[in-house]
Parts: sequence; C-alpha cells; structure tokens
Amino acid sequence: ALPAAWWASAEEATAGWRISSWFGAFRPFENGWLYHADLGWLYAQPDGVDGLWLWSEGHGWLWTNPGSYRYLYQADTSEWLYFLKRKDGRPYFYNYATGSVE
Repeated sequence: ALPAAWWASAEEATAGWRISSWFGAFRPFENGWLYHADLGWLYAQPDGVDGLWLWSEGHGWLWTNPGSYRYLYQADTSEWLYFLKRKDGRPYFYNYATGSVE
C-alpha cells in the first residue's frame, strides 16, 4: 500500500484545491508538483518527519515545516528566507543573510 500523500489531511476545497492550516491554499498534483496560491509552482517532497522540501525555479530547494512556515531554509545557500507576500504574480522574500528583499 502506498503511504497517504503529505497533503491528505489538508481541508478539501473546490476544483482540487486544498487548504492547510499552516501552509495555506494549494493545488496538488499526483506527480509531486503543486501550485501554491502565494508561492507559485513548487515540487514538494516530505522530509520524513513533519516538514517539506520544496523545489522552486527561482530559489532551488527550500525546507519548511508547520512550526516554521513563512520561514524557508534555502539549501544551496544555507540561508533563511522569510516569505513576505505575493505581488504582481511574484512571491517576495526577506533574505536574512543579505538583509534584502528578493
């Protein structure tokens, strides 16, 4: 038997969307991809505990979990990002290492 998808406990919404109490609104696909209402297209893999590794075209691999979301650890730079908001169709993050918004 296959394990349940990491998002299976998220509340079902219309048209395949899910609402997570910690991760927000997203539309998962069976191939691992999802469209997040704020972060855009991501490839998601559970970390085996309670967190998620998320691949994003602009930031590479990011890690987060229910206790830290809005904070995302960027694996290739070893830096923490904080998700600020989505504006003009693009997510914006505060990078703690550089002190800048990206």
